[in-house]
This record gives sequence, C-alpha cells and structure tokens, in this order.
Amino acid sequence: MYSVKNIKRFRGMEGHGYNATLCRDGKKVAFVMDSGDGGEANFEWNDRTAPKVDITIDYFGDGRTHTYQGTPEEKLFLELANSQTYTAYGHTGRKDGAILIEELIETDKFRKDCKTKTLFRLASDGEDTYQVYKERFDHEVRAWLVRQYGDQLVEIINERPEIREG
Repeated sequence: MYSVKNIKRFRGMEGHGYNATLCRDGKKVAFVMDSGDGGEANFEWNDRTAPKVDITIDYFGDGRTHTYQGTPEEKLFLELANSQTYTAYGHTGRKDGAILIEELIETDKFRKDCKTKTLFRLASDGEDTYQVYKERFDHEVRAWLVRQYGDQLVEIINERPEIREG
C-alpha cells in the first residue's frame, strides 16, 4: 500500500506545488516534487541504480500502449496508477503517477483534518469541494448531518475506508 509523508506545500509560479516522500508499505521508495510551474510532478526513485525494466502504460485505456525503460519501483507504482481510472470535469481516463500522488496527498490531509473535524459533501458542492463542521465526528454528529441536510448529504468523508484505516 502506498502512502506519502513529509509533505511540504508551497506556492509556485502557476499554482501550488509540493515535495513529498512516497512510501510503499511504510518504506521510502521515492522523493516526489511538483514545482508548481504547470508541469508534471518529478520522481526521484530510490532504486534508480537498479537495472532498468520495461514499463508499458496504456494512458488512454484504448489499447495504445507506450513502453519505456524505468526502475522496478517505478514500474510497480505506475502500473498500479494505470490500472485505475479517474473522472474529472466530465472526462474519464487512466490515472498516471501524478494523479495518484495527488490523491495520496489529499487522503493524508483528510486523515489529519478528520481527527478533529467532520468533513462532508453536499449535492450542491462542486466536484472538488467539501464542507467542514468544526466538531469531531461521531454518531451524534452523523445523526445531526442526516437531519440537517437529508437527501442533500452525498458523503461524509470521515467514513471513507481509507480515512478510517489511517
């Protein structure tokens, strides 16, 4: 299972950037940096001196593949990312390493916030928007949210399996 730690966020020239340590099963496997310049995240793999292996990725999910040489750890991570899909702004596609890292960083932030707050989404919220109730989540807060918002309540982020497990 992948996770991130040592996350440092900053403002770049074209958005927010970050530095983070990518871990697999608790062991550091790469340093990741998005410089916030509008480009892709960069990975510095710990096994960069290992013999190179073929990495085959189907970026669009249509059978057109791209093969290149990379590290064994890079292959594991990118093949996991490429085996998953995402939907954003009406488009569905295959994940790449940068998208998976962003999700891991978001999950880390949610885990931290959910320790002391309740995070939830309403039907009227945008795709990447959520509400914050400044009370620790418990069954009473859950009941209040259901009474308060009824059918408008789409999701309680505190109840996501990846948040509860962390």
